Amino acid sequence: MRGRVYQHSGVWAFVVDIDRDPAGGRRRQQRRSGFRTKRDAERALTEVLKEVQTGGPVASGSQTLNEWVAEWLPVMTMKVRPTTIRDYENSLAHVTQHLGGVKLRDLRSIAIERTYAALLVEGRRYGGGLSPKSVRNAHTALRRCLADAERHGLVARNPAALVTPPRVDRQEMKTWTADELGAFLDHIAGDRLVAAFRLLALTGARRGEILGLRWTDVDLDGERLTISRSLTTHSSPLHPDSITRFFEQGVRDSGLPRIRLHDLRHGWASMALLAGIHPKVVSERLGHATVGVTLDIYSHVAAGLDSDAAVQVAALVPQKSK
Repeated sequence: MRGRVYQHSGVWAFVVDIDRDPAGGRRRQQRRSGFRTKRDAERALTEVLKEVQTGGPVASGSQTLNEWVAEWLPVMTMKVRPTTIRDYENSLAHVTQHLGGVKLRDLRSIAIERTYAALLVEGRRYGGGLSPKSVRNAHTALRRCLADAERHGLVARNPAALVTPPRVDRQEMKTWTADELGAFLDHIAGDRLVAAFRLLALTGARRGEILGLRWTDVDLDGERLTISRSLTTHSSPLHPDSITRFFEQGVRDSGLPRIRLHDLRHGWASMALLAGIHPKVVSERLGHATVGVTLDIYSHVAAGLDSDAAVQVAALVPQKSK
């Protein structure tokens, strides 16, 4: 492989001979321009040549990150759950807002790091929910997206793999006891939203999933609900934020310990595990990747189950003398 730098229209550029088209035999080249100095162009050329020498393919297309994400998400619908697709779509939207117009071949780890930093600032400034955890979720989605781009030869290497996402400090989980939850539901018993809060507290569903329910998703005779979509925007007749605001007001009026709306989901998981529901069932209901993730998050509950298990097993063994 050969390459050279040259000056064009007042800026520096380089061209690399990649290979020959197997169909027509024509030489294929990659060009990049816009470098301020000759030295900058030489450094970029050296990087491309090094990538090829270490076995990485040279991305020569002009596909942007936006275009690749739009192509990648539909393919992923065959591989992951619908809830995961929604998470990927929402998370990647934050990144593409900054980097969507960048060509895949020009995407660099430093640009991704700067985007993460900008997202954190935006979260603090506008209250947009861009917490370190949200940015870390965006990183997870971007890394997987670009890993597939690398596998298909669209990028020489995955730049997201070189980026360290923000650290997420695990906060102490705050949940209500069963008695406290019952007291809250009694407190709001006459409100029109009580059914929504009962579902949130007693099924472990997300806010958007409850708002996305239709009568066709409800089987009263079979006592079953089908979660088929999630509403997180103005497409619901009832805005999601109004649910959160009502919950916060209801907690204040009830005099109960302050928790977040999302903590109802944590409370359900804790009570389900304590009630003997199999961790696999709880894990699938919460949408966790593995049972191990669930048990790690609810380790405080798992510890209690461990001690109870010894007592329960011992009770099964008949002994004449104890």
